[in-house]
Amino acid sequence: MLQSSIRNQLLLVTTLPLLFVVLLVSVFMMKDSIDVAEEELNKRGIDLVTQAASMSEFYFYTGNREKLAEVAHLLKKVEGVVYIRFIDKLGKITAFKGDIGDRLKCKVFSKQILNQSSELDDFSKLSGEQVPIEKLGEVEVGLSKELLSSKKQGIYIRVIIIALLAIVLSMLFSYFFSRKLTRSLTSLIAAARDIKAKNFSSRSAQNGTGEVVELQIIFNQMAQSLEKNEYALQSKIDTATQSLNKTVATLSEKNQQLAELRQETINLERSKAISDERTRIMKDMHDGIGGQLVITIALIDKEEDSEHRNNISATLRECLDDLRLIINSLNVTANMLSELLADFKYRQSRKIERLGIELEWQIDDSLENVEIPPQHSLHILRILQESFTNIYKHSDGNCIRVHAFCENQVLTLSILDNGTSKTKSAGFGQGVNNMHWRAQQINADLKIIKHLESGYEVILVVPIP
Repeated sequence: MLQSSIRNQLLLVTTLPLLFVVLLVSVFMMKDSIDVAEEELNKRGIDLVTQAASMSEFYFYTGNREKLAEVAHLLKKVEGVVYIRFIDKLGKITAFKGDIGDRLKCKVFSKQILNQSSELDDFSKLSGEQVPIEKLGEVEVGLSKELLSSKKQGIYIRVIIIALLAIVLSMLFSYFFSRKLTRSLTSLIAAARDIKAKNFSSRSAQNGTGEVVELQIIFNQMAQSLEKNEYALQSKIDTATQSLNKTVATLSEKNQQLAELRQETINLERSKAISDERTRIMKDMHDGIGGQLVITIALIDKEEDSEHRNNISATLRECLDDLRLIINSLNVTANMLSELLADFKYRQSRKIERLGIELEWQIDDSLENVEIPPQHSLHILRILQESFTNIYKHSDGNCIRVHAFCENQVLTLSILDNGTSKTKSAGFGQGVNNMHWRAQQINADLKIIKHLESGYEVILVVPIP
């Protein structure tokens, strides 16, 4: 691989400048050839329109359209002419030959036809009168661009062939040159690989010239010295290695024990800090916000009975229930799922009764001993709460069916109403998006299904950790 790398470097050093020169020469040759081809096309177009103007000048003057048509027919036979037409001074086409539909594929040449030729009126010389120059018409010739394209293609092919030949020759020259230089390094590289593989008895053949053979001699001397030192050092290394291995093993065992102890200490300190902070937040929320809500509810209840007072009291009680739910989620101990669902049913019962909705509550016995973490409790109850809120707002049903069961450590919760959605075309809002977000936080699967004969059904499938 090293020999190949050196050879490749030599190839690059020798061929890159030559390739660059070949590229420049090819580009200039191609550009000059294309310019010459374009000039030839322009010259040919100018010559054709000049010849056409000369041939048709008299016929324009005399108004002989048949002769103009013969001239157009004659010039159309010229190679590369797509169309030719004669236009009088009024802009009318007097003679036309070819297909003007291919105009975009042509290069158009035009020339005005004037009455400046002395052959048109020989009597003007006799009378001595100066004949004014007047435009008789115009000739327009369309030459096919395919002529230029074919010439360009031929130029490209010739330049590419020349460039490829130059590249191949340069590569062959560079290859043989680099092979000659790298041949003397082959044995040196092989010996170096053997020494790298701990074979210190390997030697390089001294088949180089100049600095290369001197390098081979020095390399062999170095290999011989390494072979002698290898035997002397090996015994010392073995003894030191055995002692070091024992020391390393002892230190590794002590370090592992120390790391485990340190990690346990960090985990305990972190858990204690989290627990203390949660306890402080729970107490502040309970004593501060909770106390204020209780006092406010008590003051509201002392007011005269009215619908406004009852609405405010109900809203404050819901806020107090939500606060209790948040405080409970900060607890470090697990919650009984059946108790959480029963508490949610109790908190919703007053609103359901006020709205005149029937609640069918079916909780299987499999949920009696199911415990879930506080954060799971908060997300599940929030999804339940949002489902009931959507039924209150967007459904005209009068019945809500709740079914929950646990099987193979998987909780399945279903909420179904018998109404119709009032926002069918609007799609789901931010509340439903929040429900999906909460389901993702607890690795749950949330589905919202629209039934034909009833309302919407929310199905939450939660793996119990």
